Amino acid sequence: MSIRGTKLIPLIVGAAIGLSNQTGAGILKSLDSELNALVRSTEPYLVTVRGDGGWRNLVATGIVYDDAGHVITSSQIFEATGFNVTFKDGRSFPALKVGVDNFTGLAVLKIQGQQFSMPSWPATGPLESGDWITLVGNSYDKPSTVNFGSFHERTEEGFLSLSLSASPGSSGGAILNIDGGIVGVLVARDNAGNNGVGGSLSLISTAAGPNALRFLEQMGGGSGRSYAVPFETARFVAAQIIEKGHVSRGYLGLRTQDISSEEKQKYKVESGVKVAEIDQGSSADSAGLQKGDIIVSFDTYQVKDRTSLFYMVRSHKPGDSVELGIVRDNRKMELRVCLTEAPEENFIGNFGSLSAALGTAKDLPANGLDGLESELATLRKEIDRLHSQLSELKKELGK
Repeated sequence: MSIRGTKLIPLIVGAAIGLSNQTGAGILKSLDSELNALVRSTEPYLVTVRGDGGWRNLVATGIVYDDAGHVITSSQIFEATGFNVTFKDGRSFPALKVGVDNFTGLAVLKIQGQQFSMPSWPATGPLESGDWITLVGNSYDKPSTVNFGSFHERTEEGFLSLSLSASPGSSGGAILNIDGGIVGVLVARDNAGNNGVGGSLSLISTAAGPNALRFLEQMGGGSGRSYAVPFETARFVAAQIIEKGHVSRGYLGLRTQDISSEEKQKYKVESGVKVAEIDQGSSADSAGLQKGDIIVSFDTYQVKDRTSLFYMVRSHKPGDSVELGIVRDNRKMELRVCLTEAPEENFIGNFGSLSAALGTAKDLPANGLDGLESELATLRKEIDRLHSQLSELKKELGK
């Protein structure tokens, strides 16, 4: 996709300086022109996604991903049962659910019965800490909203941590670099400072269980940051959802336990996890990991505890080769591990069926006793399934 380059932030800085002299008006006109050009460049692919028919109406931003009309958006929208996608030129189309990835907070919809001419997406270079970024979203019935900020870091779970205040309704919006190229998709914002009371992520996920965004909330709630999925990751997630209905993720095949303060002193490590059990024939087994090893790093990232290791593994793809830093017999070692594919049942994934059952149960007075029995049976099945998934997850985390 050809996107006109923009140098918005230098113009903003220049405007602040230039206001004290006669060039200020010209700089502000240039800024206005560049900003309008930036927003116009997103019009072919940036859409407003509306969901209704659920417990509440929802609005998010979406990115038209391909010619077939697949739309990458926030998984928050999946709480609804009906969807509509609206372009800036007023065209509006119904859309259907394709799938959701609760780990990243992304979902995919499909515009019904339409084909589009979407140019290929250009590659963009990696962001450096401090780089200026721009968020363009669609906020309810207002024109496109534009928020400026900077890139902070890439988290160990693979998210872009941004110093950015996001407008309501802009979840699923496009994060653009200084040249106007898409580098990320907004999935969560920190509410710290919005009302002066505490801080919590506005998580764009319907999952009731652990996912990467909830882990970020536990680790950094109140940080005043927003989080985005790198665009290359969003495209990978979308392609897998379209092809398979779910996303394949990495798997080590071991059980771990957190280490005590005494063990940290004994092994002279700041943090880490102890290998408690290894699945025979797993990637961990093939790499030579042994029971009692202390895993202290995962591909240069520090392993804080069992949960952090779990999410770092899951943020990688099957086939990825990663380096584990371990301590064995008070000796530091590095092992190269090729991840395999995690069994799908190990995830607490799409709770759409449970949400739908609860939604129907909410209207039971109109359904009669037969409807009540039917919905209770559905709920029992869903609860049994979730109990099974929780048991698998506890085994994976070494509990």
